[in-house]
Amino acid sequence: MKYTDTDKNGFLDTVEYDYDGDRKIDFRVSLLDYRTPKQPHPDVVTLVDTRREGWKGLNAIFTGIANQSWQEGLTVYRAAWRRGLTTPEIDKLASASAIGERYDHGYWLKEKIFSNYAHDSRKRNRPSRRERHHGDARERSGQAVFALAVR
Repeated sequence: MKYTDTDKNGFLDTVEYDYDGDRKIDFRVSLLDYRTPKQPHPDVVTLVDTRREGWKGLNAIFTGIANQSWQEGLTVYRAAWRRGLTTPEIDKLASASAIGERYDHGYWLKEKIFSNYAHDSRKRNRPSRRERHHGDARERSGQAVFALAVR
């Protein structure tokens, strides 16, 4: 993974992934692609004064971030699961009890599901092993995975 501040405003706005280690970008996402008139700088966030917040405040902030990430991960997981797009590895990540686990598992649920989508979309024109064994599985080909969390 490579993080970049392409607009030089002090906030990271672009992430590039090389999933197979061949030094070629497999997937790139830029927050700047999501600019709107209401939010011209989607990469800018409020900075946290760690000294002022102290342990109690930082713990509350982290708990909020962990819970949000966990809920996002579960939303994506449930949508992928309904469409048969999960793996045993992903299924194990769908359970977390501690705050640290929610933070970790929420991130990895989203990452693994979307990286599987990116990988599958590159192979879209070739039938997968699953499709060869289970017949026509066009709805599982990953064509609508980005929309699956909305339904």
